[in-house]
Amino acid sequence: APPPAPPQPVLLLSAPEKVLRRRAEVRKLRRRVVPNKADDEFLGGFVRKQFDQGGPLQRYWVETVQMPYAYRPFFQSPSPDIDPSALLSPAERKHLVKSFITDPFSEILGPGGTVDPRQGGA
Repeated sequence: APPPAPPQPVLLLSAPEKVLRRRAEVRKLRRRVVPNKADDEFLGGFVRKQFDQGGPLQRYWVETVQMPYAYRPFFQSPSPDIDPSALLSPAERKHLVKSFITDPFSEILGPGGTVDPRQGGA
Protein backbone atom coordinates (compact mmCIF):
# COMPACT_ATOMS: atom_id res chain seq x y z
CA ALA A 1 0.00 0.00 0.00
CA PRO A 2 1.28 3.51 -0.79
CA PRO A 3 2.24 5.71 2.15
CA PRO A 4 -0.46 8.14 3.33
CA ALA A 5 -0.37 11.60 1.79
CA PRO A 6 0.97 14.38 4.01
CA PRO A 7 -1.70 16.56 5.61
CA GLN A 8 -2.78 19.55 3.53
CA PRO A 9 -2.76 22.98 5.18
CA VAL A 10 -6.16 24.65 5.27
CA LEU A 11 -6.93 28.35 5.60
CA LEU A 12 -10.33 29.31 6.99
CA LEU A 13 -11.25 32.92 6.40
CA SER A 14 -14.42 34.68 7.41
CA ALA A 15 -15.69 38.20 7.99
CA PRO A 16 -18.55 39.74 9.97
CA GLU A 17 -21.70 40.66 8.04
CA LYS A 18 -21.10 44.41 8.42
CA VAL A 19 -17.61 44.05 6.92
CA LEU A 20 -19.00 42.10 3.94
CA ARG A 21 -21.75 44.68 3.41
CA ARG A 22 -19.23 47.53 3.49
CA ARG A 23 -17.09 45.60 0.99
CA ALA A 24 -20.14 45.11 -1.25
CA GLU A 25 -20.72 48.87 -1.15
CA VAL A 26 -17.08 49.67 -1.99
CA ARG A 27 -17.13 47.19 -4.88
CA LYS A 28 -20.34 48.78 -6.21
CA LEU A 29 -22.38 45.59 -6.02
CA ARG A 30 -25.77 45.93 -7.71
CA ARG A 31 -28.84 44.53 -5.95
CA ARG A 32 -32.43 44.14 -7.08
CA VAL A 33 -34.81 46.52 -5.32
CA VAL A 34 -38.14 45.26 -3.96
CA PRO A 35 -41.32 47.34 -4.04
CA ASN A 36 -42.61 49.09 -0.96
CA LYS A 37 -44.98 46.77 0.90
CA ALA A 38 -47.35 49.66 1.69
CA ASP A 39 -48.34 50.32 -1.93
CA ASP A 40 -46.49 47.60 -3.91
CA GLU A 41 -44.64 50.29 -5.90
CA PHE A 42 -41.00 51.12 -6.43
CA LEU A 43 -39.63 54.62 -5.97
CA GLY A 44 -41.00 56.85 -8.70
CA GLY A 45 -44.34 55.02 -8.87
CA PHE A 46 -43.11 52.08 -10.97
CA VAL A 47 -44.81 48.67 -10.57
CA ARG A 48 -43.52 45.08 -10.95
CA LYS A 49 -45.15 44.44 -14.32
CA GLN A 50 -42.99 47.20 -15.82
CA PHE A 51 -39.87 45.06 -15.22
CA ASP A 52 -39.00 41.81 -16.98
CA GLN A 53 -37.10 40.49 -13.98
CA GLY A 54 -39.28 41.75 -11.15
CA GLY A 55 -37.60 45.04 -10.36
CA PRO A 56 -34.77 47.45 -11.05
CA LEU A 57 -31.13 46.95 -10.10
CA GLN A 58 -29.51 49.60 -7.97
CA ARG A 59 -26.03 50.04 -6.57
CA TYR A 60 -25.97 48.76 -3.00
CA TRP A 61 -25.15 51.03 -0.09
CA VAL A 62 -24.96 50.43 3.64
CA GLU A 63 -27.86 52.20 5.32
CA THR A 64 -26.80 55.08 7.58
CA VAL A 65 -28.53 58.03 9.25
CA GLN A 66 -27.26 60.22 6.40
CA MET A 67 -28.32 57.74 3.67
CA PRO A 68 -31.38 55.79 4.87
CA TYR A 69 -33.36 53.39 2.71
CA ALA A 70 -36.68 54.78 1.49
CA TYR A 71 -38.47 51.77 3.03
CA ARG A 72 -37.63 48.35 4.47
CA PRO A 73 -36.83 45.89 3.09
CA PHE A 74 -35.32 47.87 0.22
CA PHE A 75 -33.03 45.28 -1.40
CA GLN A 76 -34.18 41.81 -2.40
CA SER A 77 -32.68 38.79 -0.69
CA PRO A 78 -30.90 36.37 -3.06
CA SER A 79 -32.67 33.47 -1.34
CA PRO A 80 -35.87 34.76 0.29
CA ASP A 81 -37.16 31.25 1.10
CA ILE A 82 -34.01 30.33 3.05
CA ASP A 83 -32.97 33.64 4.63
CA PRO A 84 -35.14 36.66 3.82
CA SER A 85 -32.82 39.03 5.71
CA ALA A 86 -29.67 38.00 3.81
CA LEU A 87 -28.23 40.50 1.38
CA LEU A 88 -25.50 38.33 -0.13
CA SER A 89 -25.72 34.91 -1.74
CA PRO A 90 -23.21 32.25 -0.65
CA ALA A 91 -21.30 32.77 -3.92
CA GLU A 92 -21.16 36.55 -3.38
CA ARG A 93 -19.97 36.04 0.20
CA LYS A 94 -17.24 33.71 -1.00
CA HIS A 95 -16.17 36.19 -3.68
CA LEU A 96 -16.05 39.11 -1.23
CA VAL A 97 -14.10 37.16 1.41
CA LYS A 98 -11.67 35.94 -1.26
CA SER A 99 -11.20 39.54 -2.41
CA PHE A 100 -9.62 40.37 0.97
CA ILE A 101 -6.70 38.18 -0.09
CA THR A 102 -6.55 38.88 -3.81
CA ASP A 103 -7.24 42.63 -3.92
CA PRO A 104 -4.74 45.40 -3.14
CA PHE A 105 -3.97 46.00 0.50
CA SER A 106 -6.27 49.01 0.68
CA GLU A 107 -9.03 50.66 -1.28
CA ILE A 108 -8.77 53.86 0.75
CA LEU A 109 -7.16 56.59 -1.29
CA GLY A 110 -4.68 58.98 0.23
CA PRO A 111 -3.62 62.43 -0.93
CA GLY A 112 -3.15 62.66 -4.69
CA GLY A 113 -5.32 59.59 -5.37
CA THR A 114 -2.69 57.04 -4.33
CA VAL A 115 -3.55 53.99 -2.22
CA ASP A 116 -2.94 54.59 1.47
CA PRO A 117 -0.84 51.58 2.63
CA ARG A 118 -1.59 52.29 6.30
CA GLN A 119 -5.26 51.39 5.89
CA GLY A 120 -6.91 47.93 6.05
CA GLY A 121 -6.36 45.03 3.70
CA ALA A 122 -5.01 41.53 4.11
